[in-house]
Amino acid sequence: MNKGYLYLLLAAASYASMGVLVRAISVDTGPLLQTFLRLIVASLVIASLLIARNKSFTLKHNEDYPMIILMGGIGYALQIILFTLAIYHTTIGNTLFLMSGYPIVTALLAYLFLKEKIHKNLLIAFVLLCIALLLIFQPGGTGTSLLGNLYALGTCITFSLYVIWSRILSKRGNAPETITLWSIAIGVVVSGIAAGVFETITLDLSPQSLIFLVLFGVLNAAAFTFINKGFALVQATTGTMILMSEPIIGSLLGLLIFHEIPTVIFLIGAGILLSSVAIAIKK
Repeated sequence: MNKGYLYLLLAAASYASMGVLVRAISVDTGPLLQTFLRLIVASLVIASLLIARNKSFTLKHNEDYPMIILMGGIGYALQIILFTLAIYHTTIGNTLFLMSGYPIVTALLAYLFLKEKIHKNLLIAFVLLCIALLLIFQPGGTGTSLLGNLYALGTCITFSLYVIWSRILSKRGNAPETITLWSIAIGVVVSGIAAGVFETITLDLSPQSLIFLVLFGVLNAAAFTFINKGFALVQATTGTMILMSEPIIGSLLGLLIFHEIPTVIFLIGAGILLSSVAIAIKK
């Protein structure tokens, strides 16, 4: 089995857990402040990982820095902010499945910028994915929280951009940990400025929220490290289909912890979605 598949499955599990933590921390802090605080933790975790593995803190080429700034500011910081805002305004399952259109966006971007071919299995998977999304969007009640759904769709687009930029920088010889560190560091700056402008920065949080912030930061670092390592070994189109297991995991966590009960149509759509993942990774 290609190790890239395992890395991306671990990334999906890590990312799916974040929706639960966003909801848990939301009782104490605003979306921008919690994004800023957890990214500080994530940056410390990934910096420690770089030191432990004796990896370089610098990118391979000077011309990589403009791309990493775009990747960190748009593909990472804006993505995390939009994801957090979406969880504040709609359910975990609805957010994750509305995000799940990113394989289609990524495939188009990969075809345009990475010259990756769209194979027959992926075309079949995309058709199944579209059917699944139609089933999932309707019972989710997209009209009940328009703002939350718009945030989730924005997360979909920015995540697709992150995947493409990550693959380009990996191909240029940059270590996944270095890419992740730069992305998170830029995310800290962007979210910190946003929190300072739109919210009141405070550390008057409950012990539980502080623990969750630390855990969140660790998951943040782990998820995007796994994503970068995975996409260094797997094509962007196939890799994004593997990550489609994320909304399934997230919806189960939402059900278990916050009692977000899915409908029968939602479950049918989820089953079709899993089928599309299996078809995508089949040789």
